[in-house]
This record gives sequence, C-alpha cells and structure tokens, in this order.
Amino acid sequence: MLGLAGADEIAGIQKFLQQKFGAQLIFICSKPSYLEILAPGVSKGNALKEVTKMWGLKPEEVMAIGDAPNDISMVEWAGAGVAIGNAVPELKAVANLVVADHDHDGVAEAIEKMAFHSR
Repeated sequence: MLGLAGADEIAGIQKFLQQKFGAQLIFICSKPSYLEILAPGVSKGNALKEVTKMWGLKPEEVMAIGDAPNDISMVEWAGAGVAIGNAVPELKAVANLVVADHDHDGVAEAIEKMAFHSR
C-alpha cells in the first residue's frame, strides 16, 4: 500500500502505524511524501529474486538500477547493483556502481558500463 501526504504528516502516520502494528508491517519512505506499507518479506529484492529464478538467471546475470530506499534490497541482490547519481546515500553505499543522475542519462551509462565494458 502507498500512503501519500506531506513529509511531516508521513512521519506521524508511520509512527502511529508502527505503534499499532509493530513488526507486522514494514515501512519505507521511498520519497519524503510517500510511505510504502508492506508485509514482512515483501521487497523489490525478493520480487526480483523470484522473477529471475523463474527465468533461470543467477544474481550475477542481473543488473538492477535504483534511486530510492525501496530499491536497496534489489540493488543489493543483483550481481550488478547500480545507483543513479541522485540516489539516496544509503543506496549508493550498497551499489557496485554509481552513475550520472536520471536527467543526465544515468541508466544509459549503467547499461554501457556494465553490459559492454565489464568483460
């Protein structure tokens, strides 16, 4: 579920829900005004893991590109984890590569570097 509100309101909503539900829910602020409310174990990383398993791919055969806190598990799991330049610091810290921001062809840079120059 995604909750949308002002950044101050999001913090209050998250605090209220954490007090009410504790560890029954996971909360991620993917943007200052976005509160993602998830069941434990639900993440982009777990989704990517399941999809690639169905396709017979190994983590080292997968590249994941992200910019927000909800992308951390996905970027950590992928063999080629990429943070674009305007990513949050926590994501940059776990990425294998940091490229230009989304306004300056960061995704194209990641594909070029990881797919064509990593050999």
